Amino acid sequence: MTTTTTEPVRVVFFGSSSYSAQILELVLEQPNILIVAVVTSAPKGQSHNHQAETEVALVAQKHNLILYRPPKVSEIVEKLMSLQPSAGLLFAYGQILPKALLDLFPLGIVNIHPSLLPRYRGPSPIEATILNGDTKAGSSIMIIDADMDSGPLLAQESFDVDDTITKPELTDKLMNLSQSLLIPALTAYFNKTLLPTPQSTEGVSYCRLISKADGELQPTTESAQQIYRKIRAYAGWPGTTLQTQINHHLTQLKIHEAHITSGAADASPGELYQADRELILQCLEGALSLDLVQIPGKRTITGRDACNSLQIPKKSIG
Repeated sequence: MTTTTTEPVRVVFFGSSSYSAQILELVLEQPNILIVAVVTSAPKGQSHNHQAETEVALVAQKHNLILYRPPKVSEIVEKLMSLQPSAGLLFAYGQILPKALLDLFPLGIVNIHPSLLPRYRGPSPIEATILNGDTKAGSSIMIIDADMDSGPLLAQESFDVDDTITKPELTDKLMNLSQSLLIPALTAYFNKTLLPTPQSTEGVSYCRLISKADGELQPTTESAQQIYRKIRAYAGWPGTTLQTQINHHLTQLKIHEAHITSGAADASPGELYQADRELILQCLEGALSLDLVQIPGKRTITGRDACNSLQIPKKSIG
């Protein structure tokens, strides 16, 4: 009687973020997957200490894995080829992969994309979900092709989101969902019991790379709803800032938390005032109560404390 032994699938892992490191740790626990190399971003600056390394690099070093940190991923195609990988796995790597690299893997490169593809192809799907006021979010496990996030799907699942969720909260939910989808999808795909399904050609949309300038609030041209979504979508990075006049001085306020207020005062868009001991920002439409704010270089304080320390003028809400 002959016993057939199934060899683990040889996989190259691509990733750079802290969430990528979590996924790498998860995949390393799977007996049917062998990580033959890890590819991550190059260390920042000229530092050679561990603080300059990505968390993915630290995980790779802990497990004594082959580790590459190329400035350009095209530089290591031949090195990866020599490892004879069958598949790649990627999340938040930070570089666009050239066709020569995509062609290297017989089973392709599996990618985790935190949106309900084909909605929000591109680099900022989590922010886009909040900015557009979506009531559903989700994650997609897909095979990378030559175009942006347009490859066939292995798995996809959604959940409801409310209109108070922040980027860190939504990111955690999406990563928990992604990890629960990933291993069953990979196992079935590698066992040839799951075939990739082409994405729908309907409902295709794209999101762009976020910049620091996106966090600058414009209450004279933006509604309270738009600004509230920006504060939640850009929580963490790039954050949101408000340029405003306080006591005849131009001041930059970082806005960490806020909520839409139902009251109304006789105020112009962009005006800051206090009402009922709350710090209120008048917008083009509606107003926001600023719950947590910060002057650069100072500690974060409540809106109520800011009213006192910054001597914000009072107004009555009608």
